Amino acid sequence: MLEVFIQIMAKQWYRIDNAGTIFPLTRGKNDTSSFRLACLLKENASKDALKKAVSITLERFPSFKVKLKRGFFWFYLETNFLEPVILDESPILSRAVSLKEQNDYLFKVCVFEKRVSIEFYHALTDGMGGMEFFKAVLYNYFVCIGHKFVNSYSVLTSEIEELYEETKDSFLLNYDKTIKDYPKDTRAYKIKGFPFKTNFIGAFYIICNTASILSAAKKYNATLGEYISSLIILGIYNCYFKNDPNTKNRPIRITLPVNLRKYFNSRTLRNFVLFIRTSHLYNENIILEDVIKDVKNKFSTELTLPFLHRRLAQNMNFEKAFFIRIIPLFLKIPLVKIGYKIASDNVSTFSYSNLGKINVPLEFNDLVDRFEFLIPPSQTSPVNASSISFNNKTILTLTSRIIDRKIQSFVINQLIKDNVDLVIETNEMEVGV
Repeated sequence: MLEVFIQIMAKQWYRIDNAGTIFPLTRGKNDTSSFRLACLLKENASKDALKKAVSITLERFPSFKVKLKRGFFWFYLETNFLEPVILDESPILSRAVSLKEQNDYLFKVCVFEKRVSIEFYHALTDGMGGMEFFKAVLYNYFVCIGHKFVNSYSVLTSEIEELYEETKDSFLLNYDKTIKDYPKDTRAYKIKGFPFKTNFIGAFYIICNTASILSAAKKYNATLGEYISSLIILGIYNCYFKNDPNTKNRPIRITLPVNLRKYFNSRTLRNFVLFIRTSHLYNENIILEDVIKDVKNKFSTELTLPFLHRRLAQNMNFEKAFFIRIIPLFLKIPLVKIGYKIASDNVSTFSYSNLGKINVPLEFNDLVDRFEFLIPPSQTSPVNASSISFNNKTILTLTSRIIDRKIQSFVINQLIKDNVDLVIETNEMEVGV
């Protein structure tokens, strides 16, 4: 009885941030509203030590120690007092979210030999927030098994004071209702192909020497993100678009999550990304240099504070709309699902997310072989890409719902042509496809 009373007194609740609001409303049977962070250790992982590390980390990250609850108008987050669980990794990547098997936590920790992974439900956090949590879990895990670190303040451990802003909704803090909405996107070109069986997701891990892939990008006077985006756009154009008589002038459109923390000086650990979209429509044979020039021009326009403010206003105006706010949740869910499906069918050809270089203590170099970052494909965006860099390894991951591998082959061949030192791994032989 005393324990129940203590839990009631200690219970906190959080509004789901603006970017995360849509995910519980649109959650379905085959939901993939998640992303996956993983690392390959140099020794097999201990489940017991990992469970202890997760429990320690949750005390420093209270906004992650939560479960999803239904309110009258909106879903919300409430303190979760259950123990975290460590699961065996499934060969099926990014399965539909099953909160029950992970004790209602909005993340799932899995182990397979040397690989440790965490899949985060996007209602909880974004890639940068998830990486801060993952780094802290690994740090605490290594301490639990006997390693010592020089505190470089690159990991949010219990020694580092928790900031008030870490749990706040930075969308709300930076919203200006006087700013005009971003215009709606036109319909984008869609990649079509035969899907894998049983919702299987194929993943190609292209493990690149970081120095060599940065050198390739520099050859075109491009950043790593511009270079990879351009490779995939050109791959879609050559493999599908130029030979498709039904394009109807629909552009190849790339969706890129942008970390807003550096633009708005935020330290939140919750969602604070916006999705910019750039459109690319070509009517003749093009080469990589042409696409990179186009991508650089589009990125330079979209990645400015005025344009990001308009994207932020577009997101917030949905949540602030009087009609949306007054609808009870049981009616809001089906209405939003219909509207979201109509909208998402139009907007994107593929998504690419780059987490960049991971900042961790130097001692991690002797304990971790590499980090991985994966965003699953969807029915409307059947091929997606993500990248992450650590210790002179950049892992470019191409995920797919369709069996066809033309884009993967194109990207790999172009990287080799540009003298990128790489190794390829894939999960497609793990199960019958």
